[in-house]
Amino acid sequence: MRVATLKPGPGQEITIAVSKASHILKELNHSTITVQWVPGHTNVPGNEAADRLAKEATKQKPGTATKTSLAYLKRMARSRMREEWRRWWDTTEQKGHEYFGQFRVKPDKIFEMDNRSLISTATQLRTGHGYFNSYLQRIPSSHIGDRGCSWSAAPPQTPAHLILRCPRYTAALALMRQETSRIPKLRIDLLLYTNMGANAMAQYIQRTGVATRQWILGTRSPTVQKRVGWGTLSQPHKEHDTDSSGESEDEIEEG
Repeated sequence: MRVATLKPGPGQEITIAVSKASHILKELNHSTITVQWVPGHTNVPGNEAADRLAKEATKQKPGTATKTSLAYLKRMARSRMREEWRRWWDTTEQKGHEYFGQFRVKPDKIFEMDNRSLISTATQLRTGHGYFNSYLQRIPSSHIGDRGCSWSAAPPQTPAHLILRCPRYTAALALMRQETSRIPKLRIDLLLYTNMGANAMAQYIQRTGVATRQWILGTRSPTVQKRVGWGTLSQPHKEHDTDSSGESEDEIEEG
């Protein structure tokens, strides 16, 4: 019941007004107001009268003196920000070659997990910028000249290939299909952008380790393991080493 608390939210102004009125009545004649919820208006004299008065009030002109509650301002600010975000989303054509997500306000459940590494991997798979050859091949310092899969030679090692088609992970893919039985045919967009698919994909990543820093190190020969992607991979706790000038090691070499 809204009048049970004065906390900010819809109807806060009315709640405060009811609270003030009850205190005034108590001071004047020691009266006590009891607010009680009832299931409907039918055959309840007090409720029938309140309903009739409420309908009559809707025919009256609104008063000129109005008050704006903090709850209303907060709600309007949030609505305005959401609309601006939606307009930007709808009018911006380029969101990345690999991104297929749709506009929504609530974060997917995979991003509410208490697993920072998994959240990072999911984000990289969505954007197409992560620890897989199709992206690392574009970085000169990675020393990866071929975007093909390390395990199946010809096909590009893309997020879709690693999750759905790589022959090295056939068993893990079969388990993921069992966990998504309500999805008739697995597609990369369903696995990355639906809660059911993302949960199954999270289990797949944890079973296989694909598209992670440790995984890419394990797929390379010792001569190539030295540097792949961001930072020095042989130092797992120093992914973004910088010198005193604030420049990363890759930036210093390329400069």
